[in-house]
Amino acid sequence: MGMTGAIVSINPTESFAIGFSVSYDPSNWTTTNGGTVDTTNAPTSITVQGSYSGSTLYTVTAAGSGTVSFDWSYLNRSDSANWSPLFRILNGNKTTLFNAPVTSGSGTDSFTVATGDTFGFGIGDSNNALGPGSTTVSNFSAPDATPVPFDFDPSLGLAALGIGFGGKRLLKTYLRNKSKKD
Repeated sequence: MGMTGAIVSINPTESFAIGFSVSYDPSNWTTTNGGTVDTTNAPTSITVQGSYSGSTLYTVTAAGSGTVSFDWSYLNRSDSANWSPLFRILNGNKTTLFNAPVTSGSGTDSFTVATGDTFGFGIGDSNNALGPGSTTVSNFSAPDATPVPFDFDPSLGLAALGIGFGGKRLLKTYLRNKSKKD
């Protein structure tokens, strides 16, 4: 059985969706200002490609309160990130993740949202020339209160999750690897 999404609660005050699934399924996101989003690898990852018509935004409404976390990998084949920076957006406020005089980079980010906040990712375009940047977002998790069936392998055991001590990252890795096998 393939994993179509999961809600996991390790901390009783925070449940979160693993990957681009459940409330964060690509069908629930909005793309604005041109650009494209490749969701072929969802729920594991998505790729946002910028445009020549201003900043491309890929946003969604937070389905719960808590921490959003993800890994990103940026690439611009013909220009530097100075002209097409990568940023995350939270309620209209941009936080630059990558803006350097080179064409590629990667990193990890996390931030806190409240239910109803609008957040997402963006690729800027300040010169309307050369090539727009793109970013692949993976290891995504976000707060979600939507209950769904969870295909969990009991042989993993709760002790292996390290409840409260890095269990969230371990569980995300387990689920990502499991979805690749299914």
